[in-house]
Amino acid sequence: MSELEILRRKNYKRNRKRWTIVQIILIILVSAVALGSFWVYNQMNRTYYIEYTEKGTIDYKVQYRENEFFESEWIDKDQTYITSLIEGMTANFVYYLNANSSDLGFSYKYQINAKLLIASKDTGTPYYTYEECIFPPKDSDVQNSSRVYISEAISIDYVKFNNMANQFVNAYDLQNVASCTLIVTLDVDVMTSNKQFDEENRNHYSTSLNIPLAVDTFNIHSTSSSPDNEVKVLEYQSIADREIFFIASASAAGLDALLLLILLVFLHLTKNDDITYAAKIRKILRAYGSYIQRMSGEFSSEGYQVVKIKTFTEMLGIRDTIQSPVLMSENRDETATRFFIPTNTKILYLFEIKVDNYDEIYGLTENLDLPVDLESNEQEENEEATEIVLAQETAEVAEQNAPAEAEPVAEEQAAIEEQAAVEEQTTVEEQATVEEQAAGKDDAVCQQHININHYFFHLGRSKKMCYRVTTRTKSNPKKQKAKK
Repeated sequence: MSELEILRRKNYKRNRKRWTIVQIILIILVSAVALGSFWVYNQMNRTYYIEYTEKGTIDYKVQYRENEFFESEWIDKDQTYITSLIEGMTANFVYYLNANSSDLGFSYKYQINAKLLIASKDTGTPYYTYEECIFPPKDSDVQNSSRVYISEAISIDYVKFNNMANQFVNAYDLQNVASCTLIVTLDVDVMTSNKQFDEENRNHYSTSLNIPLAVDTFNIHSTSSSPDNEVKVLEYQSIADREIFFIASASAAGLDALLLLILLVFLHLTKNDDITYAAKIRKILRAYGSYIQRMSGEFSSEGYQVVKIKTFTEMLGIRDTIQSPVLMSENRDETATRFFIPTNTKILYLFEIKVDNYDEIYGLTENLDLPVDLESNEQEENEEATEIVLAQETAEVAEQNAPAEAEPVAEEQAAIEEQAAVEEQTTVEEQATVEEQAAGKDDAVCQQHININHYFFHLGRSKKMCYRVTTRTKSNPKKQKAKK
């Protein structure tokens, strides 16, 4: 494979990988937007809770007529009072609300009512009720606050309500009256709002002052609709533009699905034989990488008997059986990978993976440039054997035809060549004698040169052909010398 083709294939894989990474990053970003938008929408769609407490107090005083026993005109709360001395009374109603959030808005409305109640002793049901508003309704609001505070002082005409009770009982000569009571009540309606609330939250609170009537002496008691400082929970849902985030989340999810589809189509359309080949290699290395040793140098397969294995699983079985590592090598073009296990018995187990168009790329005789290339070794051995056979056949034909073709030339050059041969023979014999005295060997080499001169003289062939024939038909140097 040419260097230009190798570069082209590498650039193709690199560009494909780069665009794949870009699309994956884009998909991740769009997915993050979709998940983030959905999370915000879900947070806005949830129910929020705000804790708050309420407390109501009533501070009252009773006014006595001038008398010889009480120096003070006003009698403090929590006393026993004498009806005949009472001229009037005052009460201060206080309401207090405190929440754990400071960005709330409160709209509240309150009023104070007086109610006369005459009840039966037997059934507990009222004989008579009378209601009167002694403090008209009042509206107010406060924004960006965590508290509501109401304080209103009123006057109570106790003499008036006491006379009404006595008149009713005396008029009908009621003997079975359980009680005659004046109930003065502060009613508070609080509406809590916020720009994030989906609706206003309403809360009602009341605190009352219970004053007995039609009795000689009495004590005053206060009650409320809920215990003081009881922790309550305000429930609300946000009215922010959460629909925008839902639309953004749905749109991002749709775009994400489209990008994923585009990525799959891109991977399918750009997939070629190189990509498939690389995927197969990665799959094996990912699953069995701990059993494989990648070779950094070349491995010579000469002298090994090659046994080709069909699957890598069989290679693992062989590895476990003979306790030998699986070696791996890939050619320079990254188009073929060989996994092999050499044994001490000169058997080479081979499993190979190639690109699908491997034969189209390299043909039948192209060098694969693999560190371990068994097929090329076998092919080279066959070519060498063919060359040897052709050389031998050429030499035999040349021996048969050489005398007839070289006879005229030999007759014309006989004298010259004979003289040259004699001189060369003399020189060779002198050198051979010296060598025999010095080392006592190399007779075969000397005789070989003599034979070469003999054939040059009689056959008139080229030195190259003479050398081939002589080296193929070595004989005893002593016999050659005797013949000469």
